[in-house]
Amino acid sequence: MIAKKAVELCIDGEPIIINGGSSTYMMSEFLMDRQLNILTNSIVLAQELWQNSDNQISLPGGEIYRKQGIIMSSYENDSIQNYQCSKMFMGTPGIGEFGVMESDPLLIRAEQKLRKQADKLIVMADSSKLGRRSNLIFAALSEVDILITDKAADPEIIRQFQGHGVEVVLADDEG
Repeated sequence: MIAKKAVELCIDGEPIIINGGSSTYMMSEFLMDRQLNILTNSIVLAQELWQNSDNQISLPGGEIYRKQGIIMSSYENDSIQNYQCSKMFMGTPGIGEFGVMESDPLLIRAEQKLRKQADKLIVMADSSKLGRRSNLIFAALSEVDILITDKAADPEIIRQFQGHGVEVVLADDEG
């Protein structure tokens, strides 16, 4: 339902970035009937959308990292800087007052390059990830525009996020 709510934030014709990950892959089901310009570093998401939708799909240049299922470039000047998107959607292993967490330094580098090209950062995290820490910080909480989570989220944690200027959207079973 978090993925469905994320897609509901998109406007047909809009350019968006979808970072690789299991949470963001779930968006594919709800993107099938949409008309978006999608930049993604996720090989599996790109393939799913290419085969089953009319969305325009763009992939950054770079090497395929099989374990993560994404494309990353070690070069600063790759194709990513040619894109400008309204929103970037990403998942996270944890988010709290310390910021948006990540567990892999290679992923942080790739995600930061994508983040520079988007106006808004939208984080998708179920309630079990709220307040959870990981070993690396991707972005400060002040850099998050919208957090999409589920109705089981602790109201106190939600208030903390809102106090940092984060808009919190709750997904429910009805969508």
